[in-house]
Amino acid sequence: MTVRVETTDMAGAVMLVTLDRPSRRNAVDHETLVELAAVQAELVADTARLVRVLVLTGAPPAFSAGADLTGVEEGQFAADLASVLRGFGRLPIPVIAAIDGPALNWPVCVDGSYWKISGRSPTP
Repeated sequence: MTVRVETTDMAGAVMLVTLDRPSRRNAVDHETLVELAAVQAELVADTARLVRVLVLTGAPPAFSAGADLTGVEEGQFAADLASVLRGFGRLPIPVIAAIDGPALNWPVCVDGSYWKISGRSPTP
């Protein structure tokens, strides 16, 4: 698994999603995209709105080094990446990026608009 999912607080209202590929500085690969899409689908299906906020973070030493370009020439990685990024902006709950460390080339999509975000250390 490349994504760790935990619910926090007594009611489980906060979902903490951690990019967990520290050896690759949490670079997003196809497996990570599949797991993030599954998290998004779970949140969309949560009609009772038990989860009230999603916090996205990365395991140390970085938030994320962006896309892992290893093997992306196969399939439609770019389209899948864009779909997952758009998916965060379409969730029915707020999404918070908890950034501690480098956040390289990480566009965040909100309502179809891409925004670049970075932490205190925007370089490796």
